[in-house]
Amino acid sequence: MLSTHGQGWRWFEPLFPEVKFHFVTDQPNTLERWLHMARLSRARACLQAVWTARRVEARALFTDAPTLAALCGLFATCVRPHGALFDFAFAQTPLPEGLPRWLLRLGLRQVDRFVAFSSADRQLYAEAFDLPLERFDVLPRATPTLPMCDGRVESGDYVCAVGGNARDYATLLKASELTPEIPLVIVARPENLAGMDIPDRVRVHVNIEAAKANNIFAHARFIVLPRTAGAIACGHVTMLASMYVGRPFITTRASSGPDEIAAGDTTTSRALDSEVACRAFDPEALAHVMRTLWHDPARVERLAEEARAFAQRNRSERAAIEQLRRTLERCGALQATIAGGPSTQISISR
Repeated sequence: MLSTHGQGWRWFEPLFPEVKFHFVTDQPNTLERWLHMARLSRARACLQAVWTARRVEARALFTDAPTLAALCGLFATCVRPHGALFDFAFAQTPLPEGLPRWLLRLGLRQVDRFVAFSSADRQLYAEAFDLPLERFDVLPRATPTLPMCDGRVESGDYVCAVGGNARDYATLLKASELTPEIPLVIVARPENLAGMDIPDRVRVHVNIEAAKANNIFAHARFIVLPRTAGAIACGHVTMLASMYVGRPFITTRASSGPDEIAAGDTTTSRALDSEVACRAFDPEALAHVMRTLWHDPARVERLAEEARAFAQRNRSERAAIEQLRRTLERCGALQATIAGGPSTQISISR
């Protein structure tokens, strides 16, 4: 398996005891860090993953990013590994244009199966990269156990906004001006807040480790997710993480539709009702739902319990693995694994 998240992304491995996994990561090694060549590390990892898949005669090679899948696809035309090539975390933000999109399309044509996180994303990516729609499966996201530091990073009562992809922090800051009674903590990337005036009462953390970021939103009264209204709806990971720790969230509406959390099934949750959603780019609307929820602690607790129950019932690690197992069984990639074949090997590139 080839991953962008290093060896720590092995949380599902114990659930497949009959499978021997080979993990590869695109994290730079010592030489690549010294040369500041992150792109070289990605190409090296993809070639290593494809070669490993051929050497061990793996039944499948998995990636967790479209860029990695495309590079593996290009290398696979020469190395020709055994087994199928899968990308089961197809999320590309933003969509590339021009030559980068053409190169991605060229490599992705060699990939056997893709997994998108919503039916709308499935349609979007199939059209954007000129890929057959039938190669895509829709598999709901799941949230593995979140790393969390001890104690509290932030004290007191507050709401939190976290994340960097397709975030509209300008609208959030304007909404915060209209709700001075609500303490706000933002966890973001430096570029998300570039050129913005941050009031003294708004506390900001940038480029902090995941354990601290998780601690901050786990102790917030609720989460605010100010998304842009582009073609790709981001924030799935933040939504699920907040539900996992039992925190309700306010979100601006994006275009992925109602299955961006309940993707691939008919499950719904009142934690996603319209009362905690509002129009994008509308500070007054966002301020209204923030104020309404802040002054209704009983509703916050009700939504928190519903969110936690939804995540545990539908988005646990085991639920996601079982859905992934069924998806791969349908396309024949893990037929031997389902039968318990002890010699089944999966090369995972991440």
